[in-house]
Amino acid sequence: MTDARRLRIVAVAAGVVLALVLAWILGRATRPADSSASPVISSSPLPSVSVAPTPTPTPTPVKPSPSNVVTPSTSSTPRSAVEAGLTKDFGYAKSAKTVGGYVHVSFDRAILFTGAAANSYAAGHGMATPVPNDYVVVNDSHKLRDLVLSPTVTITGNVLLGGTSTGDPVPVTLATFLVKLKANPDIPVHVTFDSQLLVTTISEQFFP
Repeated sequence: MTDARRLRIVAVAAGVVLALVLAWILGRATRPADSSASPVISSSPLPSVSVAPTPTPTPTPVKPSPSNVVTPSTSSTPRSAVEAGLTKDFGYAKSAKTVGGYVHVSFDRAILFTGAAANSYAAGHGMATPVPNDYVVVNDSHKLRDLVLSPTVTITGNVLLGGTSTGDPVPVTLATFLVKLKANPDIPVHVTFDSQLLVTTISEQFFP
């Protein structure tokens, strides 16, 4: 065998070996990964998860707006316990107290006759005439009525309320009136009322 032929055989063998090596390398690169390296998937059943039902929200009551709330009135202006429409009266102030910011006076109504009316009444009721000091006070009932004073009441007095010795009227404060009334719970007075039956004026009646 010549040297040239021997070289060709060696070259062919080397090419075959090289092709086999390349084929082996390419085949390993494309071979799927070893199943032993695959992740292990447990066949154990998954634990059950209980889902609690979502509670139904309780509706929140809607509070009414303050502007829509109607609050019944618990305070009203008191009125004197006299006949509706009465504008004036006469009687005796007996006592006083303050209730709810208003001064209330216990009042014993009477009828005052003077001059000819006094003598006429006296004659008709078997009394001597002419009557002393030209007046007669009639008080058949001692029922006490509750008079409510206006916050702006005006008071005048003379002997009992004003401390004078004559019948000339002098202004008297409400505080003085209350003090004098407590000291002398039988003061003859004329009173006037407004349309709400609150006493607007108190005037002491002078008796000689």
